[in-house]
Amino acid sequence: MLKKLILLNKSDFWLLWGVVGGAFVLMQLLVGLITVVSGDAELLLSGIVLPCVAGGILIFTTMAQIMVTFEQGLQFGCTRKRALRLSLGLSAAEAAGAMGLAAVLSLLERLVGASLWNSVAGTQVAAIALNWYWWLAIALGAVLLGTILGALIQRFGRRGFWALWVLWMVGCFGFQLLPWKHYTITNWLFPLLGVAVLAGAVWSVWSLLHAVIKH
Repeated sequence: MLKKLILLNKSDFWLLWGVVGGAFVLMQLLVGLITVVSGDAELLLSGIVLPCVAGGILIFTTMAQIMVTFEQGLQFGCTRKRALRLSLGLSAAEAAGAMGLAAVLSLLERLVGASLWNSVAGTQVAAIALNWYWWLAIALGAVLLGTILGALIQRFGRRGFWALWVLWMVGCFGFQLLPWKHYTITNWLFPLLGVAVLAGAVWSVWSLLHAVIKH
């Protein structure tokens, strides 16, 4: 069933690959422009930027799986548990596809791009990348966050959307208005966010397993 679901949602994979591939091409064009204009290029950042780009788009595709695929599964007679399992399985497959392409392109940049830009710029160009566990953390975090957001909208509808908007605005602007020293925030902010995401994931699973079937 999961294989059929993947085939039915192949457009999501093309979207993910298109965004990741487009970001890679854009970065190479930017490096080329800097090299031509200034004659200098020191860092190649695909190994950092691409997994973040993939994680960002994965949040939205995972939300779509909860809001569309999960709902359709219930409407066609799937149990809540099976519909959730299939939706999360599809999201996991999409995460593997997006991160897989990001890893291939990052490796290509390291093996080929560094040598190319070394010869063009005449300087030592280095390709840097996140450690492997950050890639896993970004993929898992994106799927979890997308599931939480999708579950909020699935349960509360438009009210859930506006609640997310308020939280987003608070996150963007609220912290900047408080008199905290930036170097002290990470001492408690990241653990707090981790606890919040885990709590949200537990609530999301509970909410989806008790979801009202909409016709």
